[in-house]
Amino acid sequence: MNIWSDQKKWWMGLLRSLITFTVVAIASFFLIESYNNRRNDSRERSKVKLQYLEDVVEEFETVSLTFFDSAYYAYIQKLGSKNDKSITEALLPADQIQKFLGNDKERFTLAIARIELYFPQLKRDTDNLKEVLVLLIFSYGCGDKSFYENIDKGKALTKELILKLREEIDISWNLLIKNGPNS
Repeated sequence: MNIWSDQKKWWMGLLRSLITFTVVAIASFFLIESYNNRRNDSRERSKVKLQYLEDVVEEFETVSLTFFDSAYYAYIQKLGSKNDKSITEALLPADQIQKFLGNDKERFTLAIARIELYFPQLKRDTDNLKEVLVLLIFSYGCGDKSFYENIDKGKALTKELILKLREEIDISWNLLIKNGPNS
């Protein structure tokens, strides 16, 4: 029978403690490291998403300005074609009506749809803007004087919506900074 001396027991206990400590330290290091990597990846994804949302808002702002400008110039061109065509053609490009009713209207509608997709909490505001868009096109088609009122109403709603969008993004940035990516 093999009996260990007290000194040998002490060295074996020390060795067992060192091995246990080393295994626990290595496991802890890898667990903490993988947690930090996941957290950093999540933070980066959140930053990219917020940057993309900022780009969506910026595009919406640009498209809306272009749309309302082309609507205004198309209406002027329409009124001018009833009165004196030569003056209107000298002041405005010939394709303002097509630009307003075609590409610019389509881009504006798509920009509103993107806002609805990424900011569903602002659906009421986008619905109001779509109603004004319908009224604007109707008043344009009828040659109604309320066209200018609808442009002003559309611009005001767009400006208000952009402010709300920027506020939503600022809140998201603040939450990301304060609480991390899972907030």
